[in-house]
Amino acid sequence: MKKFSVMISILLLIFCSCALKNSNIERSAEKQLFMSEEQVKAIIASETKIEKDKIIDKYIWFQYADIDEDPELELLLSYRVGLHKGYYFIFDYQDGKYVNVFSRPWPVEKMSQKEVIYAAGNETVHILTANILKMQKGKVNVIWSGIYDKYDYSKLTSGTETHGRYYIDTNGVLNYFYKLDKTNQNGIPIKTEFESEKYIWNAKENKFIRI
Repeated sequence: MKKFSVMISILLLIFCSCALKNSNIERSAEKQLFMSEEQVKAIIASETKIEKDKIIDKYIWFQYADIDEDPELELLLSYRVGLHKGYYFIFDYQDGKYVNVFSRPWPVEKMSQKEVIYAAGNETVHILTANILKMQKGKVNVIWSGIYDKYDYSKLTSGTETHGRYYIDTNGVLNYFYKLDKTNQNGIPIKTEFESEKYIWNAKENKFIRI
């Protein structure tokens, strides 16, 4: 009975400790102030020098995410002006306000907690590039980039398409594989090749490097 009582006491102590820790995180997160759409538009105007009344609501994309594992959420913000023109920002919540810690001239196709895919190109070339981001101590780094999709129809009689994907396996190796299609003038593949690359994490350079 005595051993049982001691065990119950230990379990209660662990439970209370975990509950207190979670409670502190929740209270910290509750203190964070979240922006209204008008405030987001004001930030876009300030960062891009676009007049606020000319900012179009449907081209705004923002979300809150924890990308550095602290109690406060970061603000991920995208404003797309055209197919190959746009802006991407990450704001860290510091001392009750949002601080710009990362900005790029990226027209964003997709964004999530750790990944951003943006578009680039011209009238005959369209490229989507995938980027993996890592944030530590208020600083954001691009730790890997690779072509997600690329359509090159700069030649009138033929074209080239690249379709790539990646995943990080259980050993921490980033596996990147892609398909190269040679196409005719109608965009129909006439020759296909498959390629793959492997990358490992390099702590010194703070990014994935090819092996």
